[in-house]
Amino acid sequence: MPMLLVTYDLKSKTNNYEPLVSAIKGTGAWWHYLKNTWLIHTNQSVQQVANNLNQYLDQGSADYLLVVEIKKNHQGWLPKDAWDWLNSKIY
Repeated sequence: MPMLLVTYDLKSKTNNYEPLVSAIKGTGAWWHYLKNTWLIHTNQSVQQVANNLNQYLDQGSADYLLVVEIKKNHQGWLPKDAWDWLNSKIY
């Protein structure tokens, strides 16, 4: 099962993130610590997740979405519980 990173920037005037956040949470097991960035452990492919979440973007306001598969080679500065969760899902 892939681990995906989902990050977004909604530029619409309403900035209603709730439908997008609900859709992300419904995709699979998730972890969220960084603003507008989610890690999801899901059976769906990068393309499936991106296609599903695209419907929550405002096409006329230059909203941005990035979905990337996370592999074993990763590094950063996060709390221990974040690394524990991530490593338990990838390995």
